[in-house]
Amino acid sequence: MAKFTDSMGDEWQVSVDAFSLRQIKSELEVDLLDLSGGDWARLDSDLCLRVDVISLLCSDEAAGRQVTANGFAKRLTGEGLANATYALVDAVEEFLPPNRRRMLKALMAKYEELTAKGVELSLAKLDDRLTNRVMKDAERKIDAELDKQFGGD
Repeated sequence: MAKFTDSMGDEWQVSVDAFSLRQIKSELEVDLLDLSGGDWARLDSDLCLRVDVISLLCSDEAAGRQVTANGFAKRLTGEGLANATYALVDAVEEFLPPNRRRMLKALMAKYEELTAKGVELSLAKLDDRLTNRVMKDAERKIDAELDKQFGGD
């Protein structure tokens, strides 16, 4: 069974079965078994949706600990969310037959590669001269607007 440590240092178990997969699909419109990438891409870009999925999977354990849904969600930040995400992938892998496990692992590897490349490109753009010029132009426009609104020296 997959486990993770939340942002408060507490350990949680994540398991996936047919019932929980149907519940997630019904309530959140996320199909964790669709390995074409669409719903996994949504989870990658929508962190709140990812927290909702993990919250549903841990809801029985949270209720047993008297942790509300809101309280649980607050525990999934930073490293806690990263840990929970790895546990989610592990739990789905454990559910899948071997051939589909390989597909999920390949999909996750591709997402990690694309994310790293996206971060690299974004950081390069932030350092780009054009970006700096645009920022300076924006600052001038803001200063001009402030001078107009509040009277400048």
